[in-house]
Amino acid sequence: MPANSTSNLQRLYLAPLLLLLFIVSACGDLDGTATGPNESINGDAAAPTGSFGVSESFSGPFLSDADGAIADASDSRVLSVEPGGVFYVQVAYEDPSGIANIDVDLANAMPEGLAGTLDPTQSFFTLGLPTGISEPNTCDLSERPAQITCVYEVRVAEDALSITELDGSADEFAYVFRTQVTDAAGNTSDAAESGYVTITGDGGGEGEPTDPTEPTPQPEACTDPVNIPDETLRDVIRDRLELAEDAELTCEDLADLTEFGYSTADGNFPFIDSLEGLQYAV
Repeated sequence: MPANSTSNLQRLYLAPLLLLLFIVSACGDLDGTATGPNESINGDAAAPTGSFGVSESFSGPFLSDADGAIADASDSRVLSVEPGGVFYVQVAYEDPSGIANIDVDLANAMPEGLAGTLDPTQSFFTLGLPTGISEPNTCDLSERPAQITCVYEVRVAEDALSITELDGSADEFAYVFRTQVTDAAGNTSDAAESGYVTITGDGGGEGEPTDPTEPTPQPEACTDPVNIPDETLRDVIRDRLELAEDAELTCEDLADLTEFGYSTADGNFPFIDSLEGLQYAV
């Protein structure tokens, strides 16, 4: 066979092979695993990173134990708040796949049952977005932002007590707040950076103060329709029970409400100012 025919035949076989190698190189491994510049997004295995702190002001400074452990309430990084007051927490995090959810938690080991994500069932603290603030506040997670700096307002109940007054508080000297941030890939931050808050002054008011670790006592009787004066609470209950927007809530409805969760951290939702009526839920 002439030499030039052999050369042409080699080119005929090599051309498709080179094209296949180029496609594999551009698209990744044959098992579907992505490679290249987008690997940190498409195959994100890292949790979001950032900072967290507490402050008496929307504008800060925000205090935390990022620079070292806080051993007692005399530390200048411990925030002091009176019953009925407010303080602010800042969550400043980033992640290449986008921030999908933010929780603000109480992280105290004692008393037993105190720790957990802030929601309306924890009577001493209520988390929400501040109102009447002219400064920018980036808290919208609907577009899964890669970076977010969100400031939340925490309302302190009028009957809030110092943690040292709670039964079973052991050596706890302050309420410890922490955040958990989840990205669009499902990774959740595990940073232990915390903000410390003490309650000063006399909590209470009329009657005995409520221990936040104790369950809400069940009422003796329930009558239809159930009186739930807070509009936001009514809307949330209807949503959980998949009822019509204008449906009256009955004792039977409340008995079917076996779980309840609500967080203003998920978007621009109003506070729940009263839990009246929720005591009829099982």
